[in-house]
Amino acid sequence: MPTVLRANGFRVAIFPPGREHGPPHVHVFVGGGEAKILIPLMGEDPLVRYVRGMREDLAWEACRLIARHDEFLLAKWRELHDA
Repeated sequence: MPTVLRANGFRVAIFPPGREHGPPHVHVFVGGGEAKILIPLMGEDPLVRYVRGMREDLAWEACRLIARHDEFLLAKWRELHDA
């Protein structure tokens, strides 16, 4: 599971093909918890698929982090999945 971004204590990873499938999303880890968040496309907001063991305020911060880096994360997703 390649880590593609580290910021503010969060680790953002994208699983490779074979383990994952679309739509484009990331797994965000912090404080022993995990959130699966869809990467926003064309001005959308990030969409949380699930949160496990992560405080609600950290889940919201994870969404804001993904929104701030959406273009970079989508490029990384495509690099791994469309290659």
